[in-house]
Amino acid sequence: MLLRARNVKNFMEDATFHKYYLSSNQQLNASPAESEEFSAIIDYDTLNAIIDYDSHTNPPSTAPTDNESPSEQQQQEFNTSSVATFIKRMKKHVRSVTEQPCVDPATPFHRNPGEGSKSDLKLDHIYTDLIIHENRALSEFSEDREKQLKEYHRPREESRSTRPGDIFDADKRNILVVGRPGIGKTMFCKKILRNWASDNLFSDAQKSEIDLKLAFLIKFRKFNYTNEKLSLRKLLDASEYSKLPLSDEVWHYIIDNPDKVLVIFDGFDNVEDSMPLHTLYKKILSGKILPGATVLTTIRPTAVSFFEPPIAFERTVEILGFTSAKVEEDLDNFTKGDGNKAEAIKRYIRSNLKLQSFCYIPVNCLIICSCLSHLLNSPVSGCLPSSLTNYTP
Repeated sequence: MLLRARNVKNFMEDATFHKYYLSSNQQLNASPAESEEFSAIIDYDTLNAIIDYDSHTNPPSTAPTDNESPSEQQQQEFNTSSVATFIKRMKKHVRSVTEQPCVDPATPFHRNPGEGSKSDLKLDHIYTDLIIHENRALSEFSEDREKQLKEYHRPREESRSTRPGDIFDADKRNILVVGRPGIGKTMFCKKILRNWASDNLFSDAQKSEIDLKLAFLIKFRKFNYTNEKLSLRKLLDASEYSKLPLSDEVWHYIIDNPDKVLVIFDGFDNVEDSMPLHTLYKKILSGKILPGATVLTTIRPTAVSFFEPPIAFERTVEILGFTSAKVEEDLDNFTKGDGNKAEAIKRYIRSNLKLQSFCYIPVNCLIICSCLSHLLNSPVSGCLPSSLTNYTP
């Protein structure tokens, strides 16, 4: 009876229900008129109060069984919800569109016939962990060019590389990632999102403390040319790799559980004060919107002063790029199946201090390797130049 009461508000007005569930055996054959007379004596207010109390104190689908803890039972309910279905579909889409480093990955190395093409490179295979320095990496710049090349923010060989998930901490939800142009900030953000979608962003120890059900990547430059009013829901709908707009159920889940949401803002140096996103971003960062959410922001070193007034981020890190060992690892990742060429390029880079100093920046490393590979493949030269003047386009 109580189950029917929860589903039908005026269930007591159903004479047929009275006849078969409330009447005595002698009343089973009562006429409709007698049934209506019987229903008139029911105190609906009292009965509804009892039902309401019962539904709050003994909800039919929320009480855990003897062998089930409340947290396990809540997780079971979440797994069967429309929110869980949305997240599952979202993760599948993110894994699909981030499988390759970009739409047309520009590797400098060509496969031999029958060995695949350069579009078969996968982000998980070629991504090389970066050296990340806790807090800002300060350097003293010498006027001597040679000394600058040796000192400028180059990571030390004993520096430890960092997995994308290592920068997250349950107690530090507001994170600033600093890095010069080409150092790998955008690829780092993409790898974070991909690892989240693949359920391997965090270590086993982190998983017990951090539970991010939803992740969104926002690129500031995408909103440079719009002055339309921007709400949080519209912003999340316009995130990178989004496939479907947020349903009401998912939206309510985000609002009710901000601590389970990760929002990545890439390229704050591309934002202008007049942009609607700038205002919305500041509210998210200050906790006025989505309090408790994990917010990661990337920015160039020269743009840190754009935060006016200064913002006290709970954690600040700076990407320093590659060590010499990581340069070789990155080269190996791009040259799988072409070992002879890789060894030739490695030897050449090791012998040239200037080239070696440029390669700690990932994008520079790719450009240099691309040029050297082109020279090795050239039918005219077929070898690497011994000096800068040896090379003519």
